[in-house]
Amino acid sequence: MSYLSPDRKLNPDHVRMFIDIVSKGEFYRMLGMRITDLRVGLCEAEVDVAPRLLNSFGGIHGGVYASILDTVTYLAMYGEVDEHEGYATLDLVVNDLKSVNSGTIVARAKPVRSGRHILLAEAEIRSEAGSLLATGTSKMFKAPNVQPLEQMLKYHQIDEPFPPKFVKKPAIVNPGRASTALGA
Repeated sequence: MSYLSPDRKLNPDHVRMFIDIVSKGEFYRMLGMRITDLRVGLCEAEVDVAPRLLNSFGGIHGGVYASILDTVTYLAMYGEVDEHEGYATLDLVVNDLKSVNSGTIVARAKPVRSGRHILLAEAEIRSEAGSLLATGTSKMFKAPNVQPLEQMLKYHQIDEPFPPKFVKKPAIVNPGRASTALGA
């Protein structure tokens, strides 16, 4: 649960379909990125480091870290944005701290701020052993016409109905209190 939106809960059916569509993207498939957790206030992903992701010196390319950080920070904000709003990265700051050339790397992101138009999220990438490899901060712009879900569905030619983004919480019925007024 996010401290920014503590009452929101993403619909698990929506999340499954959303991740399925995102995972079909050629770029994500080339990276081998797997979204392992997506909920309000959190996104986690894994990537198996493969030779295609290495630079000419034999270490992971910095652009791979940047792409992973951009993705998980973007998705960490997914639960903070209303159903028909969209958003896009304005700027991404990446700190490459340590290179790897094999194994699985794990990225974890969380929201920092959700304003009327500006979103901020932070993330880190760690090795399987827990060593900190990279950190990042992403600033995003939010508006109804900026990369809304409908645009992604149209691009992927998805015609089937998409489940609602959020789970509707049941209305709380106040059973009332016994009258304590004088004369009652």
